[in-house]
Amino acid sequence: MRCRKVTKKLSAFLDGEAGEKEKGRITSHLRTCHSCGEEAKALSSLGSLLKEERENIKPSPYFWNKLEQRIAQAEGQQKVFEKLLERLNRVFVPATASAILLIGIFIGSQLGAVVYSAIAKSLNPESFATVQMEVDQSLHLNTLDDFPQESIGGVYTALITESRSPQGR
Repeated sequence: MRCRKVTKKLSAFLDGEAGEKEKGRITSHLRTCHSCGEEAKALSSLGSLLKEERENIKPSPYFWNKLEQRIAQAEGQQKVFEKLLERLNRVFVPATASAILLIGIFIGSQLGAVVYSAIAKSLNPESFATVQMEVDQSLHLNTLDDFPQESIGGVYTALITESRSPQGR
């Protein structure tokens, strides 16, 4: 094993975190390499010193306050992003559904007009009158016949009749 690899893994080796194969390789390298052996001794003594002094080392009185502030700030930023995403979803999903519905209605009406005009052009006037009467019956437009001409039903019937006649197109 080379010195560079040993120095990278030396801390894990001293903490007992290295695997069995690595332990064997590092141990054999430390026996043969004087500089790596010295570095291992220095790291080991530093670790022992830190363990002894751990109880004497205390964080500053503001450490926990600063830590809590940073955590709250990070959570606040995440909540702002989540709220923005939620607002976008509240607007985007219904708007998209409405747009799709309107596009579908538009395409359906255009397709219906094209099919209806193609049928109207292919029929003679007598057959067209029969087909129009059947369509009116299937749409139950005869229920509006009882209304006076000035009413909404009369206007609707007039509009339907005008838009279906082949002469109006």
